[in-house]
Amino acid sequence: DKDVYIKSNLICSTNDEPIEKNIYTHISINPNIPKISKATSETLKTFEKNDYVAIENRYLRALFVCGENGYSYCVLYIAQNDGYKELAVYLPIAEFGYRDSKGNISHIQVQPHGHKQSGDNRGNSSIVFDFSHQESDGTTWDVSTRFSLEENSKNLKAEYQLKVDRDRELSYFRG
Repeated sequence: DKDVYIKSNLICSTNDEPIEKNIYTHISINPNIPKISKATSETLKTFEKNDYVAIENRYLRALFVCGENGYSYCVLYIAQNDGYKELAVYLPIAEFGYRDSKGNISHIQVQPHGHKQSGDNRGNSSIVFDFSHQESDGTTWDVSTRFSLEENSKNLKAEYQLKVDRDRELSYFRG
């Protein structure tokens, strides 16, 4: 991941006099999608490398990509005759906005740094990401995301849990 700051100078002409405004914007450049085999899997499996963790079966693959700032996005693939085909990029894994104790709105992108894998002998497998954000006044937000896949399922199940240890106003949650 790379953080880039952009400064723009906006000039708007009006009938009275021009309005000039400097705009500062922050963008993140995410890591490239890792190059992995496109061959479809005959079984349900979860696997990882340094820069990703994946869960797949014979119908689909979900590839969670990790950069310097954590797991920043997911690439979804569907199985076709000659292998997995990229279907969509889901960015970020989750995000939420809230009003802090001073009334200011904050926007948080969930980019967890670690994950846990789990499964059972009934054909279920999961990847769990945990993320924590602490406000300047000590308030802590915890987000847990679980992505689950069954051996013969054509659907990736996503479950999200958001907790805060103090009274806050949640503006939105996207997962």
